[in-house]
Amino acid sequence: MTGQDRGPLRFDAADPDAQLPLLTPASTADEHRRAMSIAILLLFLAPQATLAGAAPATVPVESPAADQESALVDAEIEPWRRELLMLAFDAVSAFPLEPHIKNRSRAQEQVAETALELGQLALVAEFAGDIANWRRGAVEAALALQLIEAGYPAPAEPLLVRAAEAAAAAGEDVAQGWRRDRILARIALAQSKLGRTVDPSLEIEASEQGGLRADRMRHASPEQIEVELQILQQAVEIDDFEGTKAAIQAYVVLHDRFYDNAAQRERFEGLNRAAWQGIPIPLAVQAELSMAETAVRHGDAVDARRLIDGAMEHVAGSRWAPEHRVPVEARLAALNHSAGRADEARAQANAAFAMFDENAEQIISIYRAEALIPLAEAFMVLETPATAGALYLRALEEAWINPNSRPRAEDFAAICCSMAKVGHEPGEDLVERMATARGELGDPW
Repeated sequence: MTGQDRGPLRFDAADPDAQLPLLTPASTADEHRRAMSIAILLLFLAPQATLAGAAPATVPVESPAADQESALVDAEIEPWRRELLMLAFDAVSAFPLEPHIKNRSRAQEQVAETALELGQLALVAEFAGDIANWRRGAVEAALALQLIEAGYPAPAEPLLVRAAEAAAAAGEDVAQGWRRDRILARIALAQSKLGRTVDPSLEIEASEQGGLRADRMRHASPEQIEVELQILQQAVEIDDFEGTKAAIQAYVVLHDRFYDNAAQRERFEGLNRAAWQGIPIPLAVQAELSMAETAVRHGDAVDARRLIDGAMEHVAGSRWAPEHRVPVEARLAALNHSAGRADEARAQANAAFAMFDENAEQIISIYRAEALIPLAEAFMVLETPATAGALYLRALEEAWINPNSRPRAEDFAAICCSMAKVGHEPGEDLVERMATARGELGDPW
């Protein structure tokens, strides 16, 4: 951390002005921006504070006080899924802090996000306590958001305070302001759920605003949507890359929100396609697949197939490295199956594996498991768990080609998290290999 260490910022919710940091004259625009960000993020935490911006979202109905006490609990899942999460976190926590604190914390955050997705709130809180850098604040802000959405704002408050402290500390390094802004974006999103809205665009970097704008679209009135659309369209028209990405996210949300209105659905699909001009093909493919997933959720197999076919044309008409092409083909296969094209899906998944096999030697070892994991997940969607298990085992073996434990542990954790997420219970052979692999993690990292 650069600059003078002011120590952790404390915030007394009963007296929001009492402990704001003293702001000295800034020597540069960046330092002034940093100081203002810290002051604003603390204001986010003031109870009942409603700042300028979009209209407040509906505040979740608060559960009774007794339930608030026990909100930080784990949802019921199969014990082996929880064990996979713990095994994943244990593996990446074995990294020595020095010089691996960045990789260690990033990998720990990824495991915590999977645990959060599975409703393991107490486990996430435990994981967060072992994260040594700013990513702890990012995890705690995400946990607070989930508690608020579930109707438990009280236990979320201390998490938001700690996240704010982490953002303030991260903001000391002006050159790495995105770290602070990633936490700020999550805090702002949590506050919006409580009705304490603020327009974060003045203080949060464009690269971190996409999720905020997309969430705003889920609740905004028709008039507010039109105002936001004008801002997003301006970004698209001037080829603002981050603004265009934010616009695409927002259009995907609106395509989902208004799916049952054919005219509006077509409008937002059209805006989405217009925004793809000049952006990398993979981003356009992701957007088209997101709309296909929306169609599947709405039970519209015909439109899902049309969107899947469009994405397949994009993929076929451009050049991809095999380690990037295989995961996309896997996602396409899973979507085809969900859209009712089981035979085509199976052929596509098999072809994706053949593509990996034919090109494995040309793929750098640290990217091989990354390519195979989505394919294993696709075979779970295709209801062939035995094939999925064989692919997870293959991914582990490919990871162990690299002699260094850091990439091995990252792949090990990713495999564990994937199995926990999709509900694949590892068979005896895979369990034995995983036990051996975990014991082999160590120097050299």
